[in-house]
Amino acid sequence: MHADLALDVAGGLYCGLFVVTALSAWIDIRTWTPGEEHRLRFLQGRLESEISVTPMTDGRDPRHNHGTEFRFLPSRRFLSSTAFDFGKLAGRLRELGAMNGHLDIQIEDLR
Repeated sequence: MHADLALDVAGGLYCGLFVVTALSAWIDIRTWTPGEEHRLRFLQGRLESEISVTPMTDGRDPRHNHGTEFRFLPSRRFLSSTAFDFGKLAGRLRELGAMNGHLDIQIEDLR
């Protein structure tokens, strides 16, 4: 990837995450690297605690366990509607998955 494009992508992801964090009642972020799980939690846009790092102990091969998970609750304080159109979100994520074959994108409706 060209360095300028990588910077643009990273900057866009950072800005998007910043906005989601600011507009959420809470957001939990989990990232897996070989052998470790990293966790962050924000409440009302503020970091609740420092990042925690724990070893993987669930029996999965740590060399192949990697990825990032974001869970959040939109804040009614800033948004008049916190309802999502699951069909639209799933369709958009399918498009992103098709354009980025190296990514595994999953979405769950936990309502």
